[in-house]
Amino acid sequence: MDRGFEKFVNDIESIATLAEIREAQNLAKHLLDQRPAPAVAVGQSDKVLAIAEQLSG
Repeated sequence: MDRGFEKFVNDIESIATLAEIREAQNLAKHLLDQRPAPAVAVGQSDKVLAIAEQLSG
């Protein structure tokens, strides 16, 4: 794989990771805002865990 294409692929992967981190942050903020309604948090916790596992490798 040539260097330019490899850098391009790495840049795309970095952008995707940043987007996933932002999505997880937004979801976490939303869940914190919804604290009085625990059913919402329970329903979304699997998604937060899945994103965290994906980001950790």
